Amino acid sequence: NGTGLGLGIARRLVDRMGGTLVCTSAVGQGSTFSFELETSVAANTPLPEERPEKPSVRKDMSSRVMQILIVEDNDINRELLEKMLATAGHEVTAASNATTGIAAADHRAFDLILMDISMPDINGMKATEAIRTSGGPSHRTPVYAVTAHALPEERARFRAAGMDGCLIKPVRRSNLLEVLESVPATTDLVVVRPDHVLLDLEQFRNLESVLTADRMVTMLSIFAEEVVSLMARLDGSVTASNLRSLQKNVHQISGSAAIFGAVHLHKSLGRIETACKNDDPATVNRLALNLEEVWPATFALISETVDLPPPKSLTMK
Repeated sequence: NGTGLGLGIARRLVDRMGGTLVCTSAVGQGSTFSFELETSVAANTPLPEERPEKPSVRKDMSSRVMQILIVEDNDINRELLEKMLATAGHEVTAASNATTGIAAADHRAFDLILMDISMPDINGMKATEAIRTSGGPSHRTPVYAVTAHALPEERARFRAAGMDGCLIKPVRRSNLLEVLESVPATTDLVVVRPDHVLLDLEQFRNLESVLTADRMVTMLSIFAEEVVSLMARLDGSVTASNLRSLQKNVHQISGSAAIFGAVHLHKSLGRIETACKNDDPATVNRLALNLEEVWPATFALISETVDLPPPKSLTMK
């Protein structure tokens, strides 16, 4: 079930460009979606062989010495990152798990933190949130996710957790250079807490530019009904017996929230999903109380942007 936003948007974009979206599917194996487009070469665009060569990656990997914290549980990945940075003259501190990484960030100020996403003790997003809210010497340091998976909705979750960017595994020196060059000379940055942003208007406007007005209203109405239905399930009586089905429900709606740019709602649902994964119904019930404030405020802001009727079961207080 769900809103089916991804395929709907993809089909509309492909249709606009004169192509056709094709699906092949096999039971028990999965589905593949593909498309073909015929395009012409822009008049003023040089052919690939005529393009000027890109400047080679500088060997120094940033002209200044940086203090860098690596938080990575995989020994090989951690060692490779250490060597790439250390041989370029940077001072590296390495942590093999999130707990150690959080402690290191609380102990001293770093210029950059490279944070693995999937770790056994605490995932990279939760570790970043802990660093951001600690008030410690590195709470404003740029944090980059290091992961093999970075779909748009995942990148949105990284941003909502307070991360500044993403490096895809296996990490290439050229990509690492781009990150190092983007880091400011000082970590005294003004950090806007993403969890307090109700609606990412840029993301919301992007959807509006792709969907028709009627389709946008339909999708948002379905989304609103799903949120309200979920809140009815999160009535303070969640027990361990229904955590698994609840987790799937929360995960699906959290993804929709990210697509619509409902940052605070997405973040709140992410915390509830984590509590479900941790078999912690007490925390689920406690976190659910936050939705009673976040959702009405989010819906009100969306309604100011789109003429949206309230869901049947929504009671605005």
